[in-house]
Amino acid sequence: MLLRNNFRLFCLLLCLSLFNTALAGEVASLYNANVLMTNSIDQDKAAREGLKQVLVKVSGNRDVLKQSLIRANLAKATDFLLSYQFNVVQQSRVYTARYDQSKVDKLLRTADLPIWGKTRPATLIWLAEQSNDDFNRVLLSEQSQSPIKDQVLQVASERGLDMSFPLLDLDDLMKVSAYDVWGRFSSPVIKASSRYQVESLVIGRIYQSKEPMESPDDEVAQAMWRLDWSFILGNEQIQGSFADLNQHDVIQQLVDTVADHLASRYAIDTQTSAVSHWLELTVNNVSGLEVYENVRLFLNQLPAVGDVSLSHISGRKGTYKLRMIGTEQDLINALNLDNRIQRVVDQFGQPVAELEFVWTP
Repeated sequence: MLLRNNFRLFCLLLCLSLFNTALAGEVASLYNANVLMTNSIDQDKAAREGLKQVLVKVSGNRDVLKQSLIRANLAKATDFLLSYQFNVVQQSRVYTARYDQSKVDKLLRTADLPIWGKTRPATLIWLAEQSNDDFNRVLLSEQSQSPIKDQVLQVASERGLDMSFPLLDLDDLMKVSAYDVWGRFSSPVIKASSRYQVESLVIGRIYQSKEPMESPDDEVAQAMWRLDWSFILGNEQIQGSFADLNQHDVIQQLVDTVADHLASRYAIDTQTSAVSHWLELTVNNVSGLEVYENVRLFLNQLPAVGDVSLSHISGRKGTYKLRMIGTEQDLINALNLDNRIQRVVDQFGQPVAELEFVWTP
């Protein structure tokens, strides 16, 4: 009964999160939260739980809730609210809240915690599931009707990740088999993933195994859930394994690991960027005042940038002055996530020393 209720909750919250789906690489509704109302949760507690969700998503840091200043402000969660309402989904009452971005960001900066903007690396997860009954191994796809798939997407939504499953159409299946994913052979998976234009990959297998009895008094062996995984980001690859009696917990650990790793690279560290500074950035292939303004607005929404002004124009080239609240590397990392702007490279394919880019809308 408990597992059935948990799965129902996952499906419920997943339905709500799908209403706010954005373009790939951009996570919408970072400052929104959905809280299932139960007999033990009143409206004030729901506001606190919602704020906890938002703080974890925006900071990219699951340990944010341990910080003393954060804990003190959770008691005043209603002060951070912009709006809230109660929805009924699948006969359950859900508290849906929207929190003030400026107040949330200010709290995180005051607490010297990172801020992770809505433009985030897209992650594709290839996951092989082994049936406990016949040891049949199947790949989960975007169309799969699977509690495991639903749990992965729900936990990813709670962490503010842009995570998706492959289509597993004929094109995919010509390149990757369930045994490739089960064995975590990265070469065919990386090749098949190129069509999805994602920044990171997860290759994993999930299954149950019977653990040895701890003592002669144990009547049955424990059935442990195991999730073995590899995570690939650019030229970096890490791997590991999680085990737990609860299926949801191994999924939670995997998604937390991916989110923590991505946030460590892309979130803006407010401690190292407390003092703003200025950078100049040149953009080629820009013509007309409307395009110049579009580029300015694009640069201004980057999490590492506080303000942008157009310094000067020369033909189809514009130079922008950026007031930075992050580092130059933070800026480059964010620009690398958007294919509308590309770094100018030299004859050897290496980025030029200057911050020079080409705009290709």
